Amino acid sequence: MIVLAEILVYAYCVLVGIFVLAWIKTSSAWWLSEAETTKQKGEKTLSVIIVCRNEIQNLPYLVADLAQQTLPIKHWEVIFVDDDSEDGSYEWLLEQKERVGFNLKVLRNPDFSEIISPKKRGITEAIKQAEGEWIVCTDADCRVPATWLETIFEASHSEVDFISMPVRFMPVPTWFEQWQAVEFASLVGSGAACIALGVPTMCNGANIAYRKQAFEQVGGFSGSEHIASGDDEFFMHKIANKSTKRVRFLKKSSVIVSTRANPTWQSLLSQRLRWASKWENYQNPFAKILAVFIFLVSISTIFLYVYQDFSAIIFKFSVEFLFLTTILFFLKQKNLTFWIPFVFVMYPFYVVFFAIFARNKSFVWKKRVYNEAK
Repeated sequence: MIVLAEILVYAYCVLVGIFVLAWIKTSSAWWLSEAETTKQKGEKTLSVIIVCRNEIQNLPYLVADLAQQTLPIKHWEVIFVDDDSEDGSYEWLLEQKERVGFNLKVLRNPDFSEIISPKKRGITEAIKQAEGEWIVCTDADCRVPATWLETIFEASHSEVDFISMPVRFMPVPTWFEQWQAVEFASLVGSGAACIALGVPTMCNGANIAYRKQAFEQVGGFSGSEHIASGDDEFFMHKIANKSTKRVRFLKKSSVIVSTRANPTWQSLLSQRLRWASKWENYQNPFAKILAVFIFLVSISTIFLYVYQDFSAIIFKFSVEFLFLTTILFFLKQKNLTFWIPFVFVMYPFYVVFFAIFARNKSFVWKKRVYNEAK
């Protein structure tokens, strides 16, 4: 058994090494060589869509960020979709329509739709009213840089259909949130590396953009309407099934979106159960194989801990440290490298725990109970 565990762990180390090379080779300006030169100065429009529920404490910051965008307002609009908020979010947004200096639309999620997921339902309804050729998505609890839309606008002139972009956790003072930021960075790096390798697996709905036409051509979120999450990854997989070359990662610091870490164990548990519950529904074979492989490697790593196979453990740590350090430096979070050893030790137990409990498919999100059991 220990031999099999070593084989899996060393195979994983090779994979992470490949991820490091893929990340390093990922161009930060790929669209410049792929640009549709005849449209470079066109009047292309971006429609920013944000579905929100009970975000009155965060909305003023996001709206202020949007008001500071460097892209001329003729090129973009913002559509907020309120998902039955109970804290005055909808009313506050309506008041901002006359105060902000950009085109702002405020919608409410319909009470019923064939799409069960509130976020997918909200995005679908907003796209029906969107004027932009490109849809840009983020979340209401995020902060976006002033150069966010300008950079996306430039990249949208390339011949791609889906753009994944980096997300990081905001600077946080507590140890509980800091190690989450390191784990989160590993997901960003892994997703970007897989896209670079032509096998898109992960992205984050807090920072993605895609052609409205592409959304319509693949039937939007059809096929995953019954799943609460996955408005990002399931849709990206559908685009990639047409052509992996149509999916790219935008490795630019000017588009890094910041979001909040989970402040409590309960909120972390709910979020991770929501994420983990998706993998059995993946239609992308590589994404499913990768999820199973990471689970097996995590079990194997625990075996190595028990049998004190320090050579394999040290080699695995060295490779992961290199990978995480590279990602954290790009995200301007090099101070978090201190937490890499802690994440390294606890992550295998973390993966096994959530893989097992995710089969329950019940979790609480935004004060709602979701049960996706088949």
